[in-house]
Amino acid sequence: MDILILSRSYSFERHINDAFGDEHTLHIIHSREDLHTRAREKENQILLAHISSCKESLTNLLTDQKQTGEPKVIVGVAADKPELREMLTLSQYGIRSYFNSYMADIHYHTMLRHLTEGQTWFAPDLLSKALELARLNPAQSMAPQHALDDLTSRERDVAMAVSKGMSNKQIATDLGISERTVKTHLTRVFEKLNIKDRVALAIMLSGAH
Repeated sequence: MDILILSRSYSFERHINDAFGDEHTLHIIHSREDLHTRAREKENQILLAHISSCKESLTNLLTDQKQTGEPKVIVGVAADKPELREMLTLSQYGIRSYFNSYMADIHYHTMLRHLTEGQTWFAPDLLSKALELARLNPAQSMAPQHALDDLTSRERDVAMAVSKGMSNKQIATDLGISERTVKTHLTRVFEKLNIKDRVALAIMLSGAH
């Protein structure tokens, strides 16, 4: 698999190479112009952007995607010091992942697997903080009980489990179903609730417990 890396940090690029270099082809991108050129070769490629070294380029890229739909890339954002506020802001631009730049290789592989399967992956500790924030500020939550009315019983179970910060693996074990089935239910939940990721789901349903 080809992975695009938007970065101006040698240490980050080296870390990514150590995590993926033996299994995937990495393309280092230094500007959004380079990215547009590369993205035209193939749609929906995965881009890992190092916000700590290229915030302006990433901001321009996300603005372009939101306004014009171009370039068509799946964006994961790496931050040297991940912050909840930044994650929530970036989520509004449709990023699919947000994580610590120097997390362990095993987490990188988990994150990449989720992105290639059309899922999202956010640092679990930040996802938990987002949920807690929504619980403490119910007026900011979009959490009406009727948000669950269009879901099947099983979809509701999965949605509520996600809103508690549970991983797909934990949900599968708890409900006695496969992780693939959890992902299928979650995809349908996102479609029915018109949201894009687990962060939005956690906030939406925080008041429905």
